[in-house]
Amino acid sequence: MNVRQETAQDFDEIYHLVRTAFETAEVSDGREQDFVSSLRYSENYIPELALVAEEGKKIIGHIMLTRQRIVLNEKKYKCAVVGAGVRGYCFSEKKAGITADRHGFGKSGKIWV
Repeated sequence: MNVRQETAQDFDEIYHLVRTAFETAEVSDGREQDFVSSLRYSENYIPELALVAEEGKKIIGHIMLTRQRIVLNEKKYKCAVVGAGVRGYCFSEKKAGITADRHGFGKSGKIWV
């Protein structure tokens, strides 16, 4: 399994992966794949933290961390938030999601968010 940064060539496959992953979710509005797509065009998008897990040439997992600013009791915090993390919908035996999560969260500490 390989974890790498998503590319524009992956967007269609990611869209279908996210849609399929949420088809059987207990909580879903059916638009999660559109949400993922919209995050790419927001000012909070961090390309280096949008990752895919692939096996061979097939994408089996996806995670996207986005930049967010939180104000709590007049204190400002910057953080990376998981915009959408698909754990390869039932590919848990390959640990695709866990691997992508670790890569994403590990990289987020090295990138200014």
